[in-house]
Amino acid sequence: MMNQLLSTLFPQGCEVREEGALIFGTATVDGRHVELLGITGNAPLGLREALGLSRAVLSIMEKQPGVPMILLVATRGQKMHLQDELLGLNQALAHLCQCLEMARQRGHRLVAVIHGEALGGALIATALMADTVIALPGANPSVMPMEGIARVTKLPLPFLEELSRTNPVFKPGAESFHRMGGVDLVNPADPAS
Repeated sequence: MMNQLLSTLFPQGCEVREEGALIFGTATVDGRHVELLGITGNAPLGLREALGLSRAVLSIMEKQPGVPMILLVATRGQKMHLQDELLGLNQALAHLCQCLEMARQRGHRLVAVIHGEALGGALIATALMADTVIALPGANPSVMPMEGIARVTKLPLPFLEELSRTNPVFKPGAESFHRMGGVDLVNPADPAS
């Protein structure tokens, strides 16, 4: 599945390596070298993954000033594991955001490609930090599942479902995020452009 996605996104070629749920590599887009990194397989973004992505961003900035970065994002959200929480997952996610913002400030163009689930803090710390966010067919960005919104807000689920029919803030999905400005392109004909 990942090979098919990569060959569709990068018909001019790419080389990738996977480290658990993380992916790193290089590709050619319009004859130009780009760096690839991201989290795939709808895996949760934990402490190890956040720090691995941060390390990659810092390395790219140091060794390849200004090279564009493409973030591949498919994650079911931040890892809900007590150990990760106690070791500072919130700080690792904030550090990842800071690294991506520093890359932007140093002239690295960031493009995020959501190709699966993209939930919660993991969505915010990856895709929503990019200059351009592309949602491929099947992408499903969401800050929180509707049931979670109901628990947090103490509003009845049927009421929220009714609100989601007219208000994109309450409705998960690429189209809703596009309406709110969080996603720039939805189901593009040529995602590599």
